[in-house]
Amino acid sequence: MSGGQGANIIQILPASSIDDQAEVSMRQDAVEPVVASDGHIENENEPFISFKQNTVINNNTYCMFKQSVSYFVNDSQLTNKLYGIFLAQTSYIKHCYESSELLDCGIEAVMTTFKATKRKPIRNMAGYYHGVLDRVLDRLMTEVFR
Repeated sequence: MSGGQGANIIQILPASSIDDQAEVSMRQDAVEPVVASDGHIENENEPFISFKQNTVINNNTYCMFKQSVSYFVNDSQLTNKLYGIFLAQTSYIKHCYESSELLDCGIEAVMTTFKATKRKPIRNMAGYYHGVLDRVLDRLMTEVFR
């Protein structure tokens, strides 16, 4: 019979006298202080489009996207979620199209999503935007490949 009526055995060991405190080590002084410089260090292996330029493009895209969402609602969490969906869906086709074309599709999907809220209640705004953006990007791709 094993109906869960067992017993646990606990053994208590005597305390040991091991010193488990870490020793404090003193930091050694630097031999020569290092001075930070403001100058840009040229790197011969740096790609033509540097990371900084790409970041500026992404920030500009984000600002325009954020501005279009702010016409409808001032919710930064929702804006970031919608922008993340935009980036995820356009990441596979961004090399085929201009960033302005993709941004126009994203903004069109934002407008369509928020206009739909006036007609019917939407439970998940991000999910609805995902579906609308998917259809808008599909329409863009069919126009190009005709």
